[in-house]
Amino acid sequence: YTTPIEINMTAEQNDGVNTTYTPVLASGPINDGKWVKFTNTYTIPENVLKIVLYFESPSETAEFFVDDISIKLVE
Repeated sequence: YTTPIEINMTAEQNDGVNTTYTPVLASGPINDGKWVKFTNTYTIPENVLKIVLYFESPSETAEFFVDDISIKLVE
């Protein structure tokens, strides 16, 4: 890349009736060829029946890899 890109993580949540999209985290600028570690805590609302996590970039031409994801349930 000639300019840094940003990677965002978004949660798609569905409660059986409505689907909402919640920003979970944003990377800030990432330079070409660099690895970035995301760490965050996210609480899923109690009424959510289905959740999908997306990693995406505002740039339509950005290419990136997501590796070694760990999701932990905390009660």
